Amino acid sequence: MLKRSQLRGFERILTTEVHVSDLIQELTDRDPTPWGELIGTVPVAADRERSFARLRRKKHVRGSIDLLLTTSEGETVAIEVKVAHYFSEDQRLRYEATTNGGLLLLGMAADSTLVNGYPRWSFHSLADVFHAWSGSRDEDAALLARIAEQSMRRWDSVVDSVFRPATGAAKLNELQKKFLAILVSRRLKHDLNGQGWLSLAGTSSGTSGLALVQGFAALNGDEARCLIAEVRWVEGLQQINFRLGIDFSSLDETRETRSEAWALAKYMDTTIRLDAFHLHLAQVRPDLGEFITFRGGGGRNTPNDEIWLPVVEHGLKNATRRSVKPGFVGDGVLRFEASGQIQADRVDAVDIRDLIDEALRYLCSALPEGYSASESNPEL
Repeated sequence: MLKRSQLRGFERILTTEVHVSDLIQELTDRDPTPWGELIGTVPVAADRERSFARLRRKKHVRGSIDLLLTTSEGETVAIEVKVAHYFSEDQRLRYEATTNGGLLLLGMAADSTLVNGYPRWSFHSLADVFHAWSGSRDEDAALLARIAEQSMRRWDSVVDSVFRPATGAAKLNELQKKFLAILVSRRLKHDLNGQGWLSLAGTSSGTSGLALVQGFAALNGDEARCLIAEVRWVEGLQQINFRLGIDFSSLDETRETRSEAWALAKYMDTTIRLDAFHLHLAQVRPDLGEFITFRGGGGRNTPNDEIWLPVVEHGLKNATRRSVKPGFVGDGVLRFEASGQIQADRVDAVDIRDLIDEALRYLCSALPEGYSASESNPEL
């Protein structure tokens, strides 16, 4: 039996940026005229993988331009193609340092905001790009483009469906493909930023590569000291892990930072619990409270000084967080959380966004004297 999350055939090709860039180059070689509709000019050459220029204070050149279009007048347009992977600030800066010509990001519709605020950049959805070749004079190019457009539009529609569109709304269990959950997490990141929170979207470590999105409230204006609320998709995409707590993991690990993080976690012991958060939601958003399930103890155990104070003094050394358990869930020695589960067939992306937002507000309301999160979200 095929796994629901398994991609097949041509769709597997279309989830890899290298293959999509190769396909666009092939379409351009067969018929460059559709670029006139997309960028206002028809190129005479389309080159793959032109090396980036080295940035100042950077020792090595990493990566290359996905596709470089050149017009008959010698003008260029450098193109970055994104499907499942994230368009980082480092990549953007390397493009800008490498060429004075036009810059174009081609991606899924969910990533349309990634170059907002950068005047040198423009964006086209990959579905629209392939549509431009659907009526090409080259029959093979037109056929390939129509197949690619169909897949891209279907994926865009699935991602949009979990954000409560006017028609066709769906729950998160409809995503079914790992890379679609990654796209949803990136759109959630944008939404959380719009609500005034710091946010990251990415994938879990290891071989699973499952989507996660994290919201943060910086403490005293320091983005390395944060309250955190996050969701992590679980293998199979039918369950989601929800966590809330404190996160100092961006700090250098020293005895002082380990001590500060532990002291704050213990102070917030009665707050970093999912049973306490559930009671809070019952007052402000009872509709959200019913989604999270957790084991006894509020999604974690009781803080244990006997186990953790030696770690505060000396670090984990040869041990791991899995073998040395302080009573909180978390990664490393500077993150302390409570953890519960959400069934993907009960929630959509808006529910997840609202849960993270409410969790951060809840945590902010319980800070001790000397800590403030007001600079993260002006409404607090």
